[in-house]
Amino acid sequence: GQFRKILKITNWHTSNGGEILCTEDEEADRLYYLISGNARIEKGKTKFEIPSGKFLGEISFILEGDYSATVLATQGMHYVEWNTEELRDLMNSNQLLKNALIALFNKDLAQKLAVSHQ
Repeated sequence: GQFRKILKITNWHTSNGGEILCTEDEEADRLYYLISGNARIEKGKTKFEIPSGKFLGEISFILEGDYSATVLATQGMHYVEWNTEELRDLMNSNQLLKNALIALFNKDLAQKLAVSHQ
């Protein structure tokens, strides 16, 4: 039941390459999950890639702030997108779903932090 509720507000995409998903310091109105391929991240002068299986824009979603980095899609990248307002409304109406998503965000952030300190 929970999965179907999320699927109703999910948009599926395949990138042609170069699409800007997030722009640093701009309003965060979307949350993404990278299904396959890599996303290019630009934060200030630092540039790196994020592999599949990761959220994009989750820090901004959690903090309800602007995007903390610019994210560009690469050719053939498959990803899903949620409108942050719709996802927040769904999470706020369903505590089990909210807890499950927060746990996923925490795991994702912990993995990113572990990799950044290697």
